[in-house]
Amino acid sequence: MKLPNLKLTQSEVSQTFDFKEILGVDLSDFPEVKQAIGEAIIQKIIDRTASGVDVSGKSFKKYSTNYLESDTFKAFGKSGDVDMELTGGMLGLIDIISDKGSKITIGWDDATENAKAYNHNFGDTLPKRQFFGITAEDVKAISKEFKPDLRRDSNDAQLIKKLNKIAGFIEDDE
Repeated sequence: MKLPNLKLTQSEVSQTFDFKEILGVDLSDFPEVKQAIGEAIIQKIIDRTASGVDVSGKSFKKYSTNYLESDTFKAFGKSGDVDMELTGGMLGLIDIISDKGSKITIGWDDATENAKAYNHNFGDTLPKRQFFGITAEDVKAISKEFKPDLRRDSNDAQLIKKLNKIAGFIEDDE
């Protein structure tokens, strides 16, 4: 599975999306659409991770018995389901960290969160759970939600409604 422009180092975990390359559309003049697609990409990563599935569609490796019996695990009231959310910090801080031309980059501005994400993706100091990134095909599927907004007279209210729908704040046709 190819995850385009994925950078995985201890100091930076990020993925850059060139919408002109992926979608064949230059989004330089549509910052609100780039932002909306970027937020939808982040939400897809968060939702997939929360469901216990990695970037290749496989279930995450289960928690160790030692971790399940740890005071930390009990203090946070965790279940046995691997969702990568002990405190919610790492996933909750994924953001658009760069927006230039027809490209955006998602990742973390925080060194600690980058290190945690790196460790999870490579299994450096804990079990390997590759959660970060999405495919170009996923980006294409997400972008279909925003095709009507690529007109100069796009309706901001419709864009906000789509973002709220993707984020789970509203139901379909509400």
